Amino acid sequence: MHRRSSDGPEAMSPSPSETATAKTALLVGVCILLSPLMLFIAAVLYTTIVPAHSAEFYIDEIDTTVALKFYWRWSDTNGDGRYLTVRAPHGQITQDICGYDWAHWSRTSIYLTPEHTIAVIGPDQCEYLVTIDPLGVSDLRGDASEQWTYLGAFDLAGYPHGGRGPMHLRFLRATEQDECLTRGAQPLTPRPDRPRASARDRNCPFPPEN
Repeated sequence: MHRRSSDGPEAMSPSPSETATAKTALLVGVCILLSPLMLFIAAVLYTTIVPAHSAEFYIDEIDTTVALKFYWRWSDTNGDGRYLTVRAPHGQITQDICGYDWAHWSRTSIYLTPEHTIAVIGPDQCEYLVTIDPLGVSDLRGDASEQWTYLGAFDLAGYPHGGRGPMHLRFLRATEQDECLTRGAQPLTPRPDRPRASARDRNCPFPPEN
């Protein structure tokens, strides 16, 4: 009688449990290798979709809401991470506005003009005019800014912006704090050709927390 060799094909085949264990080990290894990449992709997607800070303000005179959102940015090639949204009776518009380093230069002032348009002034020369009908956003140029009505400003409040609570973006009405336009990285000497030049200051006061 011939005995079956112990090193034949059947003896070399792994059992189902051994195959399952090997597949599990391989999967775990792949997950470990990919986990940093997956975490990075998830972080990028999250910061792209969810704003770091946001606030809004309703202008009763023109039945319009102005919202400002700040997003974290991984590089300067994706813009400055500031988005202005205007919701008016005839529609809505969102504009990517300029303004380097919103974490330190966040103040964005809002004005109502005699023509019922909205003037927006951020740090440096980030200045815009929003028309309501038709709805649109354009660069601000040569407007008689002394005729505008100052409505207030968006600004970061809380720690480390003069408060103790968590940092958050809020809208400061004109009745809460006097007008002050941060010049950001501009020279300390005010430029008289800029809108609302008399209100520009390198060091605006911290906003109240709420």
